[in-house]
Amino acid sequence: MKGTTVQVIKSTGQKVFRNAKGNFISMKQVNRTNSPVRAGSLYDYKGTTVRAGAAFQRGARLVSVHGDLHGLVKEKDLAPINKRRVNAYLDNS
Repeated sequence: MKGTTVQVIKSTGQKVFRNAKGNFISMKQVNRTNSPVRAGSLYDYKGTTVRAGAAFQRGARLVSVHGDLHGLVKEKDLAPINKRRVNAYLDNS
């Protein structure tokens, strides 16, 4: 939960989130991370072009190579690649 978000538990047990101004916000906004890595995009990982998958936990992300699961890597180790490498990857897959 973000620092500017307040969680209110109603008497019915329902959890409601409000921002700093007191307006209601959705759970999707509360749970969103500020990661530069986007699921489904191609990145460079130690010289290999990999496709980023779902965020796992604590900065780790699932990655795959040509549809085969490669494993978990730290998001900080993933670097964006240029269009030329993306096209080369797609031509070989």
